[in-house]
Order: sequence, then structure tokens, then C-alpha cells
Amino acid sequence: MTRRVISVVDDELPMLELLDALLKDAGYEARLWTNGYQVYAAMRKQLPDLVLLDAHIGCDDQAGWWVLSLLRQDPGTAHIPVIMVSADREFLRVRGGILRTKKQWAILEKPFQVDVLLALVQQALAA
Repeated sequence: MTRRVISVVDDELPMLELLDALLKDAGYEARLWTNGYQVYAAMRKQLPDLVLLDAHIGCDDQAGWWVLSLLRQDPGTAHIPVIMVSADREFLRVRGGILRTKKQWAILEKPFQVDVLLALVQQALAA
């Protein structure tokens, strides 16, 4: 059976390492990215089954939003489920409704519980 591929986009190395270990232990292949501007082009070449996308990547508070918008506007990537992840409660509160209309799959607030993350991943891949 082919392992499902999950692209993980986060600028925090400890978070990437944690998600990489969790996803691999759960039987997924994780592709890790710290730069939102490179990830879209890479995803176009090798489509992941799911994207875990931090809302704020690096010094640009809009990079995660930009990546999500590109994914949704492109017919080749619009079908890929995205779980938007953020520790910025205000961002999630203000943009939550807009995020839902962009058809990402879910929103997950940091810090999160591992079982909640893995359940969302499993549900998103089954949808």
C-alpha cells in the first residue's frame, strides 16, 4: 500500500520535527517546508494528499494565506485538503469564516493535542 503524502509548512523547526515524527509514526510520508514561497511550486510538481499549513510563515504574516489562496485558485491543486494551523487566535477568529469559504479542510489551533491532529488528518484523507 502506498503511503499517503502530507506536505507540512511551518517556519518553526521544532514544530516541523515534531510533525514529521508524528506523521511517520502514523504511517504517512511527510514533506517538510519552511518557506511558503517555495512550497506552492513544489506541490504543483508532486501533489500531496494533504497539506498542514501554518498561517504565519517566517517574517511574512500573510505567507500561509498566500499559499492557501494559490492552492485554491489553481484547478490542479484546488482539491487538496488543507488543515490551516496557527497559534494566532485572533487570526483564526477574524479569518475563520473566510478560511471556511476557501474550502480548506479544517482549522487547528496551536498548541494542539496529538490525537486531535491525527484524527483530523485521517478524516481529511478519507473525505
